Amino acid sequence: MHRAPLGHDTGGKLQLRVVVDTSSVEVYAADGRVVMTDQVFPDPANNGVPAYATGGTASPDAFSAQQLNSVWADR
Repeated sequence: MHRAPLGHDTGGKLQLRVVVDTSSVEVYAADGRVVMTDQVFPDPANNGVPAYATGGTASPDAFSAQQLNSVWADR
């Protein structure tokens, strides 16, 4: 688990952009004011990403997902 203080008032809303790849997770908060990257090696059977709030409540206003293209695609 990683934690990073945002360091400014978000007005009660937080925008996150999460990029999940085969072996990495990148989280961009508040338009990149805080960025975290971690290398991961999950079990191939795991195909979900949980989200939760600790010490309070949270609910998403919007959610979208896009598939990344491979940089190794045949040209």
